[in-house]
Amino acid sequence: MGKKFLAVVFVLISLAFHLSAGIIEEGFENGLIAPSWKIEGKAEVSSTLAHSGSKALVVAEKSVLSFDFSKTNTFGKMTCWVYDNKLKADWQKDGFVSGPYWGIKNVKGEVFMLGVTFRDHTTGDKLYNWMSTTELGGENYIWFMDVKRTEGWHKWEINYLDDKDSLKVVKDDKESPSDWTFSRYKTGWKGGFNGIVIRGNKQLSGEIKEPFYFDDIKIEYK
Repeated sequence: MGKKFLAVVFVLISLAFHLSAGIIEEGFENGLIAPSWKIEGKAEVSSTLAHSGSKALVVAEKSVLSFDFSKTNTFGKMTCWVYDNKLKADWQKDGFVSGPYWGIKNVKGEVFMLGVTFRDHTTGDKLYNWMSTTELGGENYIWFMDVKRTEGWHKWEINYLDDKDSLKVVKDDKESPSDWTFSRYKTGWKGGFNGIVIRGNKQLSGEIKEPFYFDDIKIEYK
C-alpha cells in the first residue's frame, strides 16, 4: 500500500512539473506577428530570407519587439537563429552606434542581450558583444566576446537554467568556452527571466537596406 501511494505521489509530482513547464516556438510561417508580441516601432515578417520555411522576422531601426511568455520570472533557455549581414557602421560619422540585439528580459524590464556595437575603441565589425542593463552604466556598458562575426545564419542559445550557474551562451551548437560564461557578478542577473527581446539598429540614420533576420525562435522554460 505504501509503495502504491508513493508511486501515485511521484506521478502527480511529475505531472505538475510538466504542466508548469513549457515550450514555445515561432517560425513566422503564417506571415504574421502574433498579437501577444509587443511592437515598439516597426517589425514585419519578410520572405526575402529564411532559415527554415520561407519567412523570417525583420525588426526595423529604432524598433523593439518583445514577447512575455510568463507574468513571473522563471528559468529556461532561449534559442534563436540570426542572419548576420556583416553590417558595419561609420563610428567617426555617427559616434556610438548600437546595432541589432537579441536576448532575454525580466519582469523589471531589464535585458541581457547579444549583438553588435560600434564605437571608437571597439571592434563591432569583427566581434559580437553582450550587454546587460542591470549593470551600472546600462547600455553604455558592454563586453566584447572573442566570437568572430561571419555572414550568414547562426544559431544562438542563452541558457539560464538556475541561479546556481551563470548565464551561458552557445553559438552554432558549439560548447561555450569559459569566457562565454556570464557570472551574476558581471551581469547583475538573478531570479530568471520572463520574456525575450529583439531590437533593430538603434542609432543609425536612415533605413538599413540589409537588416538582420530572425527565425525559428524557441523558448523552453520550467
